Amino acid sequence: MDLRELGQLYRESGIVGAGGAGFPTYAKLSDKADTVLLNCAECEPLLRLHRQLLKFHASEIIAAFDLTRETMGAKQGIVCIKSHYKGAIEAVTALLPEYPSLKLHLLPVVYPAGDEVVMIYDATGRVVRPGGLPIECGVAVFNVETMYNAYHALHGETLTSKLVTIAGEVETPKTLRIPLGAKLSEVVALAGKETVEDGVYWVGGPMMGRIASRNEPVTKTTNSVFVLPRNSRVVDKATSDITVEAARAAASCCQCRTCTELCPRYNLGHPIQPHKIMLAAACNNYKDTSAFLNAFYCSGCGVCENFACPQGLSPRKLTQIVKNGLRAAGVKPPKDYENFLQQLEQQGYEVKRGKYTSVKGARQKRFIRFRTLGAGYSEEELKAVLAGEAEHRPRQKCLAPEQKFQMLVDIQAKLAEGKGTGFARWAKQHNLKEMSRTLVFLQENKIGSIEEMQERVDAATARYHELGDSIKAAETRMTEIAVLRTHIVNYTKTRPVYDAYRKAGYSKRFLENHRAEITLHKAAKTAFDEAKLKKLPKVKELDAEYSKLLTEKKAAYPDYRKAKDEMQELLRAQRNVELFFAEEKNTTEKTQSR
Repeated sequence: MDLRELGQLYRESGIVGAGGAGFPTYAKLSDKADTVLLNCAECEPLLRLHRQLLKFHASEIIAAFDLTRETMGAKQGIVCIKSHYKGAIEAVTALLPEYPSLKLHLLPVVYPAGDEVVMIYDATGRVVRPGGLPIECGVAVFNVETMYNAYHALHGETLTSKLVTIAGEVETPKTLRIPLGAKLSEVVALAGKETVEDGVYWVGGPMMGRIASRNEPVTKTTNSVFVLPRNSRVVDKATSDITVEAARAAASCCQCRTCTELCPRYNLGHPIQPHKIMLAAACNNYKDTSAFLNAFYCSGCGVCENFACPQGLSPRKLTQIVKNGLRAAGVKPPKDYENFLQQLEQQGYEVKRGKYTSVKGARQKRFIRFRTLGAGYSEEELKAVLAGEAEHRPRQKCLAPEQKFQMLVDIQAKLAEGKGTGFARWAKQHNLKEMSRTLVFLQENKIGSIEEMQERVDAATARYHELGDSIKAAETRMTEIAVLRTHIVNYTKTRPVYDAYRKAGYSKRFLENHRAEITLHKAAKTAFDEAKLKKLPKVKELDAEYSKLLTEKKAAYPDYRKAKDEMQELLRAQRNVELFFAEEKNTTEKTQSR
């Protein structure tokens, strides 16, 4: 079997990375790799499925791994296992004499040892360039479960199930093989009753996982589902308001650099620096573009957020918001100097190449040479930064976020809490300044009475909720389409097996041999019955509807954010007016009583 044939087999069998990323396995097959790694490090704490799988199915996994290595033409294969996985180590050690091209490498018991970039460095000493792929340094990495699925693909079996760890607030935590498409609520039920009321379903590990709905289906990348109390720290972090987190970062981040010093990617020489992203994002410092662009190199491991930050802030969350925003805007990290110049041209700049590169913006009269911008902007320095060999140090200072006006202080309430006369003097000056700014805002928006103010507030609130409801409706329908599409595909694939099962008189032996396919078929049929579908829609029609909804959702977000800002400004202005007149009324009453 050659490389093309093996890739075609893996593709038709649906083999993808089972560690969580879901990267197609056939796309990793390349004759450019001289070293192939087998990842048995468990991508997250609390997970046990991969070490257990290697312990009990080492012969199948190692056979498929060595065949894949040999087909790729790699000189060596390295089985990477954490040093305390004793059972897996013993199982692999017993097989290694049969495979002279393979060797065992024990990984340290640290997180995130399962990150392929970290693992490549630990096992080979090679560093994957920032934003690069392992194959660029001659390495390919495969997960333990991926190779187990590959073994069965080599024996004619298609991937229809997934190993899932069920843990947290359940009676009997366990790891089970679950049919693809099964609901998470059905999966959790297999581990007994939930031991907490109104529990939250958490898919993935505690470091990089996410909240999931009970009706969400099991996919090829579902490694685990945890039932967590709604007031747990993990859930609190995931549901925290990003605006509050940004405000906390602006107020509390002391730039101690601990998040950066403990960042695994930063310690490998990548330009990601969470403390700079915190400063830039929280303070809206858009001049320091390198801090934002370097967010692309964040792996999302959560070390900065869950261990490093002494203030309990959320650098990972802010970094992911920046990263997702850049992707949504179509911004990509420049791969090299030439690609950087091409991106400048795409943004409307005119670039003059030569001995000294110079650029000119649409409103500029003259070209400007990079080297005249000062230290850090020469061609050599820019090339070194883009190659990940140097750190860009911008000169701009952090700018304070622009705000039209702030909330007034309720002086009487603060005095009742124990504040002194000094605070009262400051609060009066603060309120006068902010009230004058509020009056300017009211004049600019042509609001001349309390009634007009209430009408504008009601209209803005209604507009905000209308847009929010439309976005939520689109998201709900998109989820329904994704689930329905999965069931339709499963139903179509498993129908011949179920027809044969019915013709066999619902034979128990036939059921045991084809349990996964029959379970998928029944689950799909149950879903169709619950949805009261008389005729199944076509997959192409569902894809078209999903694409349309996604486009409409993306188009609605700018209006939604604008409506939210307008509503918040009007509510703030309304509160300021009410508080100002209430304060004036109290002052007048006190004067009359005297």
